[in-house]
Amino acid sequence: MSSTTNKRFVIFCFARTGSYLFTDILNKQEGVTCHEEIFKKHRVELDDTYLGQLGLTREDVDKRDAEPLEFMEAVYSASPGPVTGFKIFPSHNQKALTKLMYDPDVRKVFLARNPIQSYISSLVARASGSWTKIRKFKKEPDVQVEFVAEDMLQRITEHKKFFEHVLAVSKLIPENPFHFIDYSELKDRDRMQTLAEYLGIQSWKDDIASKYKKQIVRPYPEVVSNWDVVSNTCQQLGVDEKMTFYAFMKAYNSTLYSELRPESFNIRIKHALKRSIFN
Repeated sequence: MSSTTNKRFVIFCFARTGSYLFTDILNKQEGVTCHEEIFKKHRVELDDTYLGQLGLTREDVDKRDAEPLEFMEAVYSASPGPVTGFKIFPSHNQKALTKLMYDPDVRKVFLARNPIQSYISSLVARASGSWTKIRKFKKEPDVQVEFVAEDMLQRITEHKKFFEHVLAVSKLIPENPFHFIDYSELKDRDRMQTLAEYLGIQSWKDDIASKYKKQIVRPYPEVVSNWDVVSNTCQQLGVDEKMTFYAFMKAYNSTLYSELRPESFNIRIKHALKRSIFN
């Protein structure tokens, strides 16, 4: 680990999970530097100060991706303060993602959000062209969106796949733990204090006024034009839009695999064999 950085961390997350709010809250803590998407697909998301130190511009994506591990090490080393990190998505650089996941010197935070909430948020962002709400006086996008169950299932599948990968790594290497947190807990004092202890932040400030504001304030049924489809989808999958990500995935798996219990599955096989023998 670099001598200029005592503690390193990374935030694994998906889009529309409150990651900009999270990084802003962390950056307002004493001794913490939290960059944003340094491996963003189409630009290097670093402040000009750090870009200058690394001899890069925001457009130097190819140069960054040619040596992703060296770039990542340079970002960590250039950052001041005792606690330094950034966020990364599953769709970002795979070499960096794998290195971070298994690196015992990097503390790992998994930030997630109810997939229905994040899906509706992405629909609103695309429809309005507004991806973040920074100024307090900036109005909520006055749009209505249509819920598509197929797209929703695709999102759940993608999130579930990466989440299970993370869980498997955490079980495989128990001495290299992950810290799991939900979007709904970003303003929970006790949960954030636990996070601070995990990251090695000496004193957590919980009275932070973030520049990022919640983009959707209206009740979801007012935002989604076909809320009946959402309700029906949730009922079929055994979930709802108010659950944490972790409760959502547990309920979803329970519903999904309820018909595949070994006892009932074996009985079905026996019945099928009997029919095939006597038919």
